[in-house]
Amino acid sequence: MLLAVLFQNIGKFLCLKLFKTKLRDLRKQWHWKRFVYELSGSIFLFLLSFIIYASIMMYYGKVYLSNDNLIYGIEASEVAEHIGFQDGDKLIAINGEKITEFDAKELMIDVLLTDSVHIDLTRDSKKIRLSISEEQKKMILANRDSMNQFIMARNLSELEFTHENYSVSEITARFYKNLETTTEYVRTLIIGPEKMNGYLRRIPVAIFEVHNFLSFLSVFSFTALMLVIINLIPLPGLDAGNMIIALMEHNREKVFSAKKLFIIRLLGIGILIIWVLINTYLL
Repeated sequence: MLLAVLFQNIGKFLCLKLFKTKLRDLRKQWHWKRFVYELSGSIFLFLLSFIIYASIMMYYGKVYLSNDNLIYGIEASEVAEHIGFQDGDKLIAINGEKITEFDAKELMIDVLLTDSVHIDLTRDSKKIRLSISEEQKKMILANRDSMNQFIMARNLSELEFTHENYSVSEITARFYKNLETTTEYVRTLIIGPEKMNGYLRRIPVAIFEVHNFLSFLSVFSFTALMLVIINLIPLPGLDAGNMIIALMEHNREKVFSAKKLFIIRLLGIGILIIWVLINTYLL
Protein backbone atom coordinates (compact mmCIF):
# COMPACT_ATOMS: atom_id res chain seq x y z
CA MET A 1 0.00 0.00 0.00
CA LEU A 2 2.85 2.41 0.82
CA LEU A 3 4.33 1.77 -2.62
CA ALA A 4 0.96 2.56 -4.21
CA VAL A 5 0.80 5.83 -2.22
CA LEU A 6 4.31 6.66 -3.48
CA PHE A 7 3.25 6.16 -7.10
CA GLN A 8 0.10 8.19 -6.48
CA ASN A 9 2.26 11.12 -5.44
CA ILE A 10 4.51 10.55 -8.44
CA GLY A 11 1.40 10.90 -10.60
CA LYS A 12 0.58 14.26 -8.98
CA PHE A 13 4.20 15.37 -9.37
CA LEU A 14 4.11 14.52 -13.09
CA CYS A 15 0.84 16.44 -13.42
CA LEU A 16 2.45 19.59 -12.01
CA LYS A 17 5.38 19.13 -14.38
CA LEU A 18 2.97 18.72 -17.28
CA PHE A 19 1.14 21.94 -16.36
CA LYS A 20 4.49 23.69 -15.74
CA THR A 21 3.29 25.15 -12.46
CA LYS A 22 3.66 24.77 -8.71
CA LEU A 23 0.99 23.59 -6.29
CA ARG A 24 0.83 26.86 -4.36
CA ASP A 25 0.21 28.73 -7.61
CA LEU A 26 -2.40 26.18 -8.67
CA ARG A 27 -4.29 26.62 -5.38
CA LYS A 28 -4.53 30.39 -5.67
CA GLN A 29 -7.26 30.27 -8.28
CA TRP A 30 -9.96 27.78 -9.26
CA HIS A 31 -9.13 26.27 -12.60
CA TRP A 32 -9.83 23.03 -14.45
CA LYS A 33 -6.16 22.19 -13.91
CA ARG A 34 -6.80 22.03 -10.15
CA PHE A 35 -9.55 19.47 -10.80
CA VAL A 36 -7.19 17.37 -12.94
CA TYR A 37 -4.40 17.69 -10.37
CA GLU A 38 -6.54 16.40 -7.50
CA LEU A 39 -7.46 13.33 -9.56
CA SER A 40 -4.10 12.89 -11.29
CA GLY A 41 -2.69 10.53 -8.65
CA SER A 42 -5.65 8.16 -8.94
CA ILE A 43 -5.69 8.39 -12.73
CA PHE A 44 -1.98 7.56 -12.83
CA LEU A 45 -2.48 4.60 -10.47
CA PHE A 46 -5.44 3.31 -12.48
CA LEU A 47 -3.49 3.39 -15.74
CA LEU A 48 -0.44 1.83 -14.07
CA SER A 49 -2.59 -0.93 -12.59
CA PHE A 50 -4.12 -1.69 -16.00
CA ILE A 51 -0.73 -1.70 -17.76
CA ILE A 52 0.75 -4.08 -15.18
CA TYR A 53 -2.32 -6.33 -15.28
CA ALA A 54 -2.34 -6.41 -19.09
CA SER A 55 1.41 -7.10 -19.23
CA ILE A 56 1.06 -10.06 -16.86
CA MET A 57 -1.84 -11.43 -18.89
CA MET A 58 0.13 -11.15 -22.13
CA TYR A 59 3.23 -12.71 -20.56
CA TYR A 60 1.47 -15.78 -19.19
CA GLY A 61 -1.05 -16.11 -21.99
CA LYS A 62 -4.34 -17.85 -21.58
CA VAL A 63 -3.90 -21.33 -20.14
CA TYR A 64 -7.16 -22.93 -19.12
CA LEU A 65 -8.97 -26.20 -18.76
CA SER A 66 -11.92 -26.37 -21.12
CA ASN A 67 -15.02 -27.65 -19.38
CA ASP A 68 -15.45 -30.07 -22.30
CA ASN A 69 -12.02 -31.55 -21.47
CA LEU A 70 -13.09 -32.28 -17.90
CA ILE A 71 -13.68 -35.89 -18.94
CA TYR A 72 -13.42 -37.35 -15.43
CA GLY A 73 -15.66 -34.72 -13.88
CA ILE A 74 -14.92 -33.00 -10.58
CA GLU A 75 -13.47 -34.09 -7.28
CA ALA A 76 -15.71 -32.81 -4.48
CA SER A 77 -14.43 -31.83 -1.05
CA GLU A 78 -16.22 -32.99 2.09
CA VAL A 79 -18.09 -29.69 2.29
CA ALA A 80 -19.04 -29.89 -1.40
CA GLU A 81 -20.36 -33.41 -0.89
CA HIS A 82 -22.47 -32.22 2.04
CA ILE A 83 -23.99 -29.55 -0.23
CA GLY A 84 -24.82 -32.14 -2.88
CA PHE A 85 -21.84 -32.51 -5.24
CA GLN A 86 -20.31 -35.92 -5.91
CA ASP A 87 -17.03 -37.09 -7.41
CA GLY A 88 -17.42 -37.45 -11.16
CA ASP A 89 -20.09 -34.76 -11.56
CA LYS A 90 -19.74 -32.76 -14.78
CA LEU A 91 -20.69 -29.10 -14.55
CA ILE A 92 -22.89 -27.55 -17.23
CA ALA A 93 -23.95 -24.06 -16.14
CA ILE A 94 -24.24 -21.61 -13.23
CA ASN A 95 -27.55 -19.74 -13.09
CA GLY A 96 -28.21 -20.74 -16.70
CA GLU A 97 -24.85 -19.44 -17.98
CA LYS A 98 -22.88 -22.20 -19.68
CA ILE A 99 -19.47 -22.99 -18.15
CA THR A 100 -16.88 -23.01 -20.94
CA GLU A 101 -13.72 -22.83 -18.82
CA PHE A 102 -13.23 -24.73 -15.56
CA ASP A 103 -11.61 -22.56 -12.89
CA ALA A 104 -12.11 -23.70 -9.28
CA LYS A 105 -11.38 -20.26 -7.78
CA GLU A 106 -13.64 -18.42 -10.21
CA LEU A 107 -16.37 -20.92 -9.48
CA MET A 108 -15.92 -20.35 -5.76
CA ILE A 109 -16.22 -16.58 -6.21
CA ASP A 110 -19.31 -16.93 -8.41
CA VAL A 111 -20.95 -19.19 -5.82
CA LEU A 112 -20.25 -16.82 -2.94
CA LEU A 113 -20.98 -13.52 -4.68
CA THR A 114 -24.27 -14.44 -6.31
CA ASP A 115 -27.36 -13.96 -4.15
CA SER A 116 -29.22 -16.95 -5.57
CA VAL A 117 -27.17 -19.80 -7.01
CA HIS A 118 -28.20 -22.90 -8.91
CA ILE A 119 -25.74 -25.16 -10.71
CA ASP A 120 -26.70 -27.52 -13.52
CA LEU A 121 -24.64 -30.69 -13.87
CA THR A 122 -24.75 -34.23 -15.19
CA ARG A 123 -24.35 -37.29 -13.00
CA ASP A 124 -24.47 -40.76 -14.52
CA SER A 125 -25.90 -39.25 -17.73
CA LYS A 126 -28.71 -37.59 -15.74
CA LYS A 127 -29.17 -33.82 -15.53
CA ILE A 128 -29.34 -32.45 -11.98
CA ARG A 129 -29.78 -28.93 -10.60
CA LEU A 130 -28.22 -28.00 -7.26
CA SER A 131 -29.33 -24.87 -5.41
CA ILE A 132 -26.90 -23.38 -2.90
CA SER A 133 -28.49 -21.54 0.03
CA GLU A 134 -27.02 -18.79 2.19
CA GLU A 135 -26.58 -21.29 5.03
CA GLN A 136 -24.58 -23.57 2.74
CA LYS A 137 -22.40 -20.60 1.73
CA LYS A 138 -21.67 -19.98 5.40
CA MET A 139 -20.75 -23.65 5.71
CA ILE A 140 -18.17 -23.18 2.94
CA LEU A 141 -16.77 -20.09 4.65
CA ALA A 142 -16.54 -21.85 8.01
CA ASN A 143 -14.12 -24.41 6.54
CA ARG A 144 -10.94 -22.56 5.60
CA ASP A 145 -9.51 -25.52 3.66
CA SER A 146 -12.56 -25.55 1.39
CA MET A 147 -11.87 -21.99 0.25
CA ASN A 148 -9.33 -23.17 -2.33
CA GLN A 149 -10.38 -26.82 -2.67
CA PHE A 150 -14.16 -26.66 -2.76
CA ILE A 151 -14.24 -28.64 -5.99
CA MET A 152 -11.26 -29.63 -8.12
CA ALA A 153 -10.71 -31.26 -11.49
CA ARG A 154 -10.54 -35.03 -11.11
CA ASN A 155 -7.32 -36.71 -12.37
CA LEU A 156 -5.91 -33.30 -13.24
CA SER A 157 -2.53 -34.62 -14.47
CA GLU A 158 -4.27 -36.62 -17.20
CA LEU A 159 -6.25 -33.69 -18.60
CA GLU A 160 -5.35 -31.54 -21.61
CA PHE A 161 -5.06 -27.78 -21.11
CA THR A 162 -5.70 -25.17 -23.79
CA HIS A 163 -3.03 -22.51 -24.50
CA GLU A 164 -4.04 -19.24 -26.19
CA ASN A 165 -3.10 -15.56 -26.29
CA TYR A 166 -5.43 -13.05 -24.66
CA SER A 167 -7.17 -10.58 -26.93
CA VAL A 168 -7.43 -6.91 -25.95
CA SER A 169 -11.15 -7.31 -25.27
CA GLU A 170 -10.51 -10.32 -23.00
CA ILE A 171 -7.85 -8.45 -21.03
CA THR A 172 -10.17 -5.47 -20.66
CA ALA A 173 -13.06 -7.71 -19.55
CA ARG A 174 -10.90 -9.51 -16.98
CA PHE A 175 -9.56 -6.21 -15.68
CA TYR A 176 -13.11 -4.91 -15.34
CA LYS A 177 -14.05 -8.02 -13.36
CA ASN A 178 -10.96 -7.47 -11.21
CA LEU A 179 -12.13 -3.88 -10.67
CA GLU A 180 -15.55 -5.14 -9.55
CA THR A 181 -13.95 -7.61 -7.13
CA THR A 182 -11.67 -4.90 -5.72
CA THR A 183 -14.62 -2.54 -5.31
CA GLU A 184 -16.52 -5.18 -3.35
CA TYR A 185 -13.44 -5.76 -1.19
CA VAL A 186 -13.24 -2.06 -0.35
CA ARG A 187 -16.97 -2.12 0.29
CA THR A 188 -16.53 -4.83 2.92
CA LEU A 189 -13.86 -2.74 4.63
CA ILE A 190 -16.02 0.38 4.73
CA ILE A 191 -19.60 -0.91 5.00
CA GLY A 192 -19.19 -4.52 6.09
CA PRO A 193 -19.47 -7.94 4.46
CA GLU A 194 -23.26 -8.05 4.19
CA LYS A 195 -23.31 -9.48 0.67
CA MET A 196 -19.94 -11.21 0.69
CA ASN A 197 -20.51 -13.22 3.86
CA GLY A 198 -16.96 -12.29 4.89
CA TYR A 199 -15.34 -14.09 1.94
CA LEU A 200 -13.45 -11.17 0.44
CA ARG A 201 -11.71 -10.48 3.73
CA ARG A 202 -9.66 -13.55 2.87
CA ILE A 203 -8.90 -12.72 -0.74
CA PRO A 204 -5.45 -11.20 -0.14
CA VAL A 205 -4.40 -14.35 1.73
CA ALA A 206 -6.18 -16.95 -0.38
CA ILE A 207 -5.38 -15.57 -3.84
CA PHE A 208 -2.76 -12.81 -3.74
CA GLU A 209 0.34 -14.56 -2.41
CA VAL A 210 3.80 -13.27 -3.40
CA HIS A 211 6.07 -16.00 -4.84
CA ASN A 212 8.10 -14.10 -7.44
CA PHE A 213 8.43 -10.72 -9.13
CA LEU A 214 5.39 -11.23 -11.36
CA SER A 215 3.20 -12.18 -8.40
CA PHE A 216 4.53 -9.06 -6.62
CA LEU A 217 3.42 -6.98 -9.61
CA SER A 218 0.03 -8.68 -9.46
CA VAL A 219 -0.36 -7.76 -5.79
CA PHE A 220 0.77 -4.19 -6.53
CA SER A 221 -1.78 -3.92 -9.35
CA PHE A 222 -4.53 -5.01 -6.95
CA THR A 223 -3.31 -2.65 -4.21
CA ALA A 224 -3.08 0.30 -6.60
CA LEU A 225 -6.60 -0.36 -7.83
CA MET A 226 -7.83 -0.60 -4.25
CA LEU A 227 -6.24 2.78 -3.45
CA VAL A 228 -7.94 4.33 -6.49
CA ILE A 229 -11.33 3.18 -5.21
CA ILE A 230 -10.60 4.34 -1.66
CA ASN A 231 -9.72 7.78 -3.04
CA LEU A 232 -13.30 8.10 -4.32
CA ILE A 233 -14.50 8.33 -0.70
CA PRO A 234 -15.34 12.01 -0.01
CA LEU A 235 -13.04 12.47 2.99
CA PRO A 236 -10.29 15.11 3.25
CA GLY A 237 -6.91 13.61 2.41
CA LEU A 238 -8.45 11.47 -0.33
CA ASP A 239 -8.88 12.70 -3.89
CA ALA A 240 -12.67 13.12 -3.72
CA GLY A 241 -12.34 14.92 -0.37
CA ASN A 242 -9.60 17.15 -1.73
CA MET A 243 -11.93 18.12 -4.55
CA ILE A 244 -14.46 19.26 -1.94
CA ILE A 245 -11.74 21.28 -0.20
CA ALA A 246 -10.86 22.91 -3.52
CA LEU A 247 -14.52 23.88 -4.03
CA MET A 248 -14.66 25.31 -0.51
CA GLU A 249 -11.55 27.38 -1.17
CA HIS A 250 -13.11 28.62 -4.39
CA ASN A 251 -16.37 29.63 -2.66
CA ARG A 252 -14.61 31.41 0.22
CA GLU A 253 -12.13 32.97 -2.25
CA LYS A 254 -9.33 32.13 0.12
CA VAL A 255 -7.12 29.08 0.46
CA PHE A 256 -6.62 27.28 3.75
CA SER A 257 -3.25 27.71 5.39
CA ALA A 258 -0.79 24.85 4.97
CA LYS A 259 -1.09 23.97 8.67
CA LYS A 260 -4.89 23.96 8.68
CA LEU A 261 -5.02 21.97 5.45
CA PHE A 262 -2.62 19.38 6.92
CA ILE A 263 -4.79 19.00 10.02
CA ILE A 264 -8.01 18.68 7.98
CA ARG A 265 -6.52 16.01 5.74
CA LEU A 266 -4.97 14.18 8.69
CA LEU A 267 -8.37 14.08 10.41
CA GLY A 268 -9.99 12.69 7.27
CA ILE A 269 -7.44 9.88 6.97
CA GLY A 270 -7.68 9.22 10.72
CA ILE A 271 -11.47 8.90 10.57
CA LEU A 272 -11.18 6.41 7.70
CA ILE A 273 -8.57 4.25 9.48
CA ILE A 274 -10.49 4.24 12.78
CA TRP A 275 -13.75 3.34 11.04
CA VAL A 276 -12.14 0.46 9.11
CA LEU A 277 -10.64 -0.90 12.34
CA ILE A 278 -13.99 -0.64 14.15
CA ASN A 279 -15.87 -2.20 11.24
CA THR A 280 -13.34 -5.04 10.95
CA TYR A 281 -12.85 -6.00 14.58
CA LEU A 282 -15.84 -4.68 16.54
CA LEU A 283 -18.91 -4.72 14.27
